Amino acid sequence: MRIVSVDPRPADSAGFTLVEMVVSLAIFCMVMTLVFGILDFQRRSFAVQGERTEAREILRRGIDLLEKELMQAGSGLPTREGISMPAVGAGGSRILLTSGLGLTDGESGGPDSIAVVYALSPPVPLIRGMETSSSPLAVGPGIRWDPGGLAVIADGSGAEIFRVTRADGDRILQHGGGGIFHGELSRIYAQGASVARVHLAGYSVEDRDGSGRSALVCREIDRDGYPSARRLTEGI
Repeated sequence: MRIVSVDPRPADSAGFTLVEMVVSLAIFCMVMTLVFGILDFQRRSFAVQGERTEAREILRRGIDLLEKELMQAGSGLPTREGISMPAVGAGGSRILLTSGLGLTDGESGGPDSIAVVYALSPPVPLIRGMETSSSPLAVGPGIRWDPGGLAVIADGSGAEIFRVTRADGDRILQHGGGGIFHGELSRIYAQGASVARVHLAGYSVEDRDGSGRSALVCREIDRDGYPSARRLTEGI
């Protein structure tokens, strides 16, 4: 007797061989690798574009600030004459600001910067003349003076910026050394000279971290009389 094997599957049914499954899996892996590669490229492109957009926005804000500062330069100052101030990093020398603008020397090997000054308050008169160049300043009312703040004193013969070290009753101003400022004014001012609070800042383009990428840097005078630097932009 002969035994006949019967295949339970219909004659027209088709299946997958092991080779076909391996080839299909390999093709699937290749396609998915390509898809994920495209997605990763798009992700990195979007990230780079976002960084560039952010950098442009930071640069725009820095330029807008500098433009605003330059437009205010000299406004409200009690004199149209040049204003003398200590030069940052220039070995104790002084510079002259004309119309609220001046060029300051950088420290040894450092960049020069544009100094901008403008008044923060209307001027008040000196109600008593100074006896010496280090005498306290007796001023009229109307200004709230902050220790460590900057002020300008001016008369018909000249003007200079000084640092307020103490305000006794907001009527007697002490001025002393600290940072780039010395302990006395350059000369004696008589009664009637004008005194006002001022804003002073220096702006320069420099590479401060050695990365080769320049940044717009703002230097302002802190309460101790030293320039304090902050980066306004990156990668100019």
